[in-house]
Amino acid sequence: MTEVGAQRLNYKQGELILCFHPQAHQSSVIKKYATFQSKPTALKLGRCLSDQMNIWKATFDYLTIDDNLFMQALLEDPQIVVAQRNHFLKRRSIEPNDPLFSDQWQWINMGERGIADADVDAEEAWSLATGGVTRLGDTIVVAVIDVGVDYMHEDLADNIWVNHAEIPGNRIDDDENGYVDDVRGWNVLLENDDITPELFAGGVPQTHGTEILGMVGAVGNNGIGLVGINWNVKLMNVFFNTDLNEADMIAAYGYILAQRQIYNETNGEKGAFVVASNLSYGDEDLSPEDSPIWCAVYDSLGQQGIISCTAT
Repeated sequence: MTEVGAQRLNYKQGELILCFHPQAHQSSVIKKYATFQSKPTALKLGRCLSDQMNIWKATFDYLTIDDNLFMQALLEDPQIVVAQRNHFLKRRSIEPNDPLFSDQWQWINMGERGIADADVDAEEAWSLATGGVTRLGDTIVVAVIDVGVDYMHEDLADNIWVNHAEIPGNRIDDDENGYVDDVRGWNVLLENDDITPELFAGGVPQTHGTEILGMVGAVGNNGIGLVGINWNVKLMNVFFNTDLNEADMIAAYGYILAQRQIYNETNGEKGAFVVASNLSYGDEDLSPEDSPIWCAVYDSLGQQGIISCTAT
């Protein structure tokens, strides 16, 4: 493939995302496809993206075989629910270039900027609730997949989610959720709970994640800074950026799913009562047919009680 052709690809060459049947033997599948059309594939199973959904990342040598025919063979294998490429993602902008964007006061607009009541009627929601816990006593958690957060920020610190079932730094999966020392969330790149913001050149911290968490749940009625749509809510951050691709994104959703599932299974003793997730990434050129596993992830999240919000 020419360099020009390679630049047009919207997926990572030599990488696949595989969803196995619950009873499948992954090792036998890998052994079965060690060769394809009498040529070595170098097929290897990488990390598990979601244990609950049995989704794995795999790599192969795309230079030695016809990867389109190889993909078709995997799709037809009875031990594999679905196979797809690992597509690149794009960050969705939260700031449109419309010249009047700064006049759009989305929470409460009394008419001082734009049209009166051209807002989300936040005050009507706040008259009923401002976050906190449900009537059954469940602490409400919103998960955000982004580039890290300034979790010591004065307007966020009190609302940052902490996994109290995990003992920091002991290298033990204390709550048995499949993630070791995930006290402040999860970093899918480093596979630890380092959720500090990514740095630009020159050491300038990326602020997108902090801004998004602020919109969701900056502490309200505390006399400082601004207010989120939820005044009192626990904010779970799942770090995901550097190499924008579906596999890492699915791994991030896998962490969120695991936390809510274990919460449901233990009646709240472990995990987190995640009610919603937010993702500011996507690819307008992809269709559901291109990313069936990504689509299925939202079904799995919904089955556990999680609403998924994404950028459009």
